[in-house]
Amino acid sequence: MSGYAGILLRVVVGGIYLFQAYLALFAVTPKGLAAYIEKLGVQVHTILSVTVIAVIAVNGIGEALLVVGLWTRLAGSLNAAVLLLGLLTVYIRQGTLLKGTLVDAALGRPAAGYEYIALLVAATVLIAVGGGGGKK
Repeated sequence: MSGYAGILLRVVVGGIYLFQAYLALFAVTPKGLAAYIEKLGVQVHTILSVTVIAVIAVNGIGEALLVVGLWTRLAGSLNAAVLLLGLLTVYIRQGTLLKGTLVDAALGRPAAGYEYIALLVAATVLIAVGGGGGKK
């Protein structure tokens, strides 16, 4: 049964990365993602462009590899690295607990926490270390 748990974990985590890649490409757009990263303090436009393309590519291609079950350790490692970087540079400032759609009156924006991202990092690291599952 443990092999099936690994398969389920990588398919669900891969699906989450699929939605992240979709949001980065179509909802936020690469230009919007670049503006957000620049707002965080990255000023060099060349690095910014490469960063945006790398994040979208790792999430999009990595998700496909996770769902299909190819090179799961590599895909998990790359996705974990991107997400851990995001956790340390963006999400850690927001506090621990997810507050849903509550609006932080002091900041004037929706408040969120990093526990969801931390859980996703942990699940992705498990995939990177343990592989794709399905082994007996």
